[in-house]
Amino acid sequence: MRRLAWDGITFEVPDNWDLARYRCPARRRMLLVIEDEYSIRMELDWADSRRLSDARRFTERATKSLEALIAKADTRTRLGSLPPGWSATLCDFNEVLPLHRRERKLGVVNHKLITAVYAPEDSLLRCVLRLHFLPGDTEEPETLLRHIVSSFRGPNPDGGPVLWQVLDLSQEIDAEFRLESTTFELGSKLMVFRRGARRLYLWTLSCADRIFTPGVDEKEWVIGFLNSGRTVPGVVFKHGPCDTIGWRRRGLIALVHRDELVRWCFRYEIGYRRVPDRNQIVIRVFNYRRITDLQWLHGVP
Repeated sequence: MRRLAWDGITFEVPDNWDLARYRCPARRRMLLVIEDEYSIRMELDWADSRRLSDARRFTERATKSLEALIAKADTRTRLGSLPPGWSATLCDFNEVLPLHRRERKLGVVNHKLITAVYAPEDSLLRCVLRLHFLPGDTEEPETLLRHIVSSFRGPNPDGGPVLWQVLDLSQEIDAEFRLESTTFELGSKLMVFRRGARRLYLWTLSCADRIFTPGVDEKEWVIGFLNSGRTVPGVVFKHGPCDTIGWRRRGLIALVHRDELVRWCFRYEIGYRRVPDRNQIVIRVFNYRRITDLQWLHGVP
């Protein structure tokens, strides 16, 4: 089993499961889709509400939606002895599907679905979990559900760092930084965070030993990488004073870029570090307003 973590929510899944996509349908809501090598295996939808009325409304809508789905099952089994706050139902579906396209044969295919709802009385966090099991899947549904819900942890009510751990990415970011966007590619993971008007870019690059080979100027390589992507608008990166990475305006943008003007943030802090135990490089660009904003980078990779 491996631990996945996203925006303060952590849980354990089989080793071959990982994040396929995510969506933020509303503020303080998140939907994660987890898959294995072949298909979607898990969907987790949660809302971290500020008011009890919002939490109850989310639970009511989710329960009503699940009831319509459960009603279509051929058999339904209520699962008991779950951790506090959890309730779950195991559904069996027998569907008639074509078994062989050329011979036009039909057969009955059995697949299972587990629906679970997390609605504790002492928390405003609400979750809806769906686990999918096809005929070729080897996991035992009830055992796997119990492991996932037992390992489930919500956001730390006292604040502090938030763990983000998916794919080959693993890092902790202060809870005040909210995820704005991501670009996940093979060997390169970009996460963009916001804190008020400030913006933080974090790249995680794999295979550091293949990038920083003997004789390679690390700082020169990082500058070239940042300039090649043009992810940060209106800025060119260069060597700075005192062995740092500096920056300047790009081309005709001598004064300010419109993106900076909208957020009133005109300064940049650039850094990078190697993570030997994961063979990775983490590159950071922080677009900020005041010098005092740099204290927010404490604990940021």
